[in-house]
Amino acid sequence: MVSYKFLRSRLEEQEQAGKQTLISLIRQWYQVWLQDPDLVLEDQHLLPDEWEQKIDLLKIKLNKIFQKILNPGVDETRLDDYSLKFVEWLHDSFKESNIAWKEPQVQLTNIQGSAMQFSVRFYVDNIQLEYWRRGNRIQNEVRREMVQCLRQAYIYTLG
Repeated sequence: MVSYKFLRSRLEEQEQAGKQTLISLIRQWYQVWLQDPDLVLEDQHLLPDEWEQKIDLLKIKLNKIFQKILNPGVDETRLDDYSLKFVEWLHDSFKESNIAWKEPQVQLTNIQGSAMQFSVRFYVDNIQLEYWRRGNRIQNEVRREMVQCLRQAYIYTLG
């Protein structure tokens, strides 16, 4: 009687001297982000935890595709669908791409005589950073930048 032992192959992360991988670049990116002086102590743990969780999910998804390639079975004709779905996930969920509704918007909302009123909208990512004060800080920075630009254009004066 012949006995077969089936080993399940899987992809594993490996450090490659001199070569940068997607995962190593992601880790470098969030390490640089951790140098942001506006981040608070809690963010030093929050940010790496969030990105390591995303990296783990990336590995799981890649291993699922790898398993489908190794053992396609009835899914052989759907390998391209699995790959396209993975690329879509990378684009939409792993590192969110620029979506139209996240783009800054400036709208003219009212005109009264020589005065014009505008509405400014902008998206703030990772709002939970800086003890949930990130949105307020960025709102203040945007307001300061707008006032500075309007002053330089001689549109805004102090009465």
